[in-house]
Amino acid sequence: MPTYAEGGYINGMDAGTQVSSTYEGRHIEVEEQDMVHGGAALVTKGTPVLFNDLTWDAMVGVGVALNTALAVTDFITVDTEGIWNLSVISSSDITGAIANDDIVFGDQIFIDITTGLLSKIRNANTNRPFGYSVNTTTVAGAGTASVLPVKVHWDPWALSVAMPLCGVAGAPFVNDTVNTTFRQFRYDYGAASGAGQGNYTRLYMTGAGTATGNAARFYTDVVDVEISNAYGAHISVGFGESTTGASVTGLAAAVRATLGFPSVAMAAAGTYCAIMPEIFSFGAAADPTAVTELSFIRCVNGGDATGIGLVDDKAYLLVLDGGAIAGGNIVESSATEANYAWSARCLLPGGQVAYMMFASAVG
Repeated sequence: MPTYAEGGYINGMDAGTQVSSTYEGRHIEVEEQDMVHGGAALVTKGTPVLFNDLTWDAMVGVGVALNTALAVTDFITVDTEGIWNLSVISSSDITGAIANDDIVFGDQIFIDITTGLLSKIRNANTNRPFGYSVNTTTVAGAGTASVLPVKVHWDPWALSVAMPLCGVAGAPFVNDTVNTTFRQFRYDYGAASGAGQGNYTRLYMTGAGTATGNAARFYTDVVDVEISNAYGAHISVGFGESTTGASVTGLAAAVRATLGFPSVAMAAAGTYCAIMPEIFSFGAAADPTAVTELSFIRCVNGGDATGIGLVDDKAYLLVLDGGAIAGGNIVESSATEANYAWSARCLLPGGQVAYMMFASAVG
């Protein structure tokens, strides 16, 4: 029996029947073979469709077919707006208590680019925005199809919501075009004061327990092939990359890692560090013996030969700023040769192997 909810719209009506008024200049003609849709091999009246999605960058359109095709060359009238009673599958990739069950008023609805089926799956690798639900329905469980009123509206903002998704583990978005940049943002901050930030991400950890937090996680995975170079992240500060003469009056740091302590006494537990380089071996068979070079930290003086020479004359390998040289501090005097009991292997310019000495005691 039909059930009424928000806005006076009801559930349980015949799939493919229209709820809203029409004739608003929203009808277009699309050739059947340019559509993606579910159901029969040829589109039928009342079926949700996706069209003109030939490539990732192409404009996409969604709507409901207003007539039935007899051949792939038939032009079908598509209503790109309106409220329609449509079959929606209660599947989602949003984490939460109602993620895969109930469809609630205002839920975003997406259309699968392969099957033409509607659901709450927002993965941009497989789905496109179709509209949103204008009623609430309780379903038997994940994957259950229900007919409910859906407001049809293609909205690219739905791909950039608070939890956007493109690709999942084992099924990433694929583009094998040479020199592809999958996502690119370029900004221009021309203010003479303040702080310009191209991207700001802050994760609040608010649940006591054993959780681990990452405000950002980058992972380059070289899968069963040999390539030239791989970087988990490449972060730079530049000054025009030519002879523009840009500069700073304060500090320029390609990477600034800050470990911030609050103005309280910390609990007597935990290991803290500002930077943690790690080499991780995934199993007992992990063996880097044959690689050309391996290090935890690699410092490179690169670029033009003349510039390399000038940097070599000016740069310090390490700068410790803050504190003082004194007993009990990070740096203190040590003149007892017998205390130097250990060394750490290093590689210097020209391939020169050297050993950094460590003392076993102060003084």
